[in-house]
This record gives sequence, structure tokens and C-alpha cells, in this order.
Amino acid sequence: MAKKILAKRQTLEEKQKLITDFSVKLRGEVLERCIEFEMAINQYIMTYFHKTDKNKQFDVLFYLLDRMSFDAKISVFQEMLKQRFGDDYKNICERKIGKLRWLKEHRNVFAHYMTDLRADSPSNGVNYFKFRNKMQFEYYDLEKIETIFTQANEVVKWIEELSKTK
Repeated sequence: MAKKILAKRQTLEEKQKLITDFSVKLRGEVLERCIEFEMAINQYIMTYFHKTDKNKQFDVLFYLLDRMSFDAKISVFQEMLKQRFGDDYKNICERKIGKLRWLKEHRNVFAHYMTDLRADSPSNGVNYFKFRNKMQFEYYDLEKIETIFTQANEVVKWIEELSKTK
């Protein structure tokens, strides 16, 4: 898709449509990956409180987790891991929690920023922007997007392994 955006003989409207279509697909893919690791965190937290009782696990999801921000879930997960690993937490978990927070920041871009459709926007990826006292841009090329997908897959596998070994 990015190569189509690079084509030189396009009207502005054609370029904007390509960027919009690519952005919509990209948002969906990134947010889907982020939902996967959020659900893995939810599962870890639910089974932390109730290892086998599915009704109690559902209660934790329904009454607590569905009302918590993603950042709050990461914080709870982090504290559970600190309790579990004690002095070994830093060596075992700190880097992965950092990846989770990094992924959360990118998830927020895809969830909340607008797509840059200006004629002079970069053409080998997608530029997103928001206003917070000034215009802020976040640019995503294919390499950065692939890094997000790779990191998300690694984090999900890590959380699933942690869940198996509790």
C-alpha cells in the first residue's frame, strides 16, 4: 500500500483516499494486536484472584477490569509481578513491562490521533497528529509498524508463559 501512495501521478484526492484506506486498515491491525495483549493481562489478573472458578473470574472482568484504563491494568499487572518475583523482578520483568508501556503509547496514537491528509504529508507511511497546546505528529513507516507487531507478539507470548507457570 505504501508504494501506491508513492506514485507520482495522483490527484490529491486519490492520494488522500489511499492514505485513508491504508490508515484505517493499519489502525485496525494495530488495535487488534493491542487488544490481544490487553486480554492476556486481563486473563493473568483474573486467574491471579481466582485460579479455577470461572464465575469469579468473570466477576473480576465485569466489575473491575472492564472499568479500568489500560494503563491501570498494566500497573496492577506490574505490582503482581513484583510480588511474585521479588528481588528478581528487575531482571525478569522490567524490560517487558517497558515494552508494554511503549506499546500502550503507540496504541494511543492509533486510537486517538487523526490521520494527516495534507498534500505535503510523508508518502512512505502514515503520519498521525493531535492537538495538545500545539500540533504533535507521530510518523509510522512500515519498519516501525513491523516493530510494533513483533513487540506485541513477544509480549503476548511472555504473558501467556507467565500465566502457565504461576
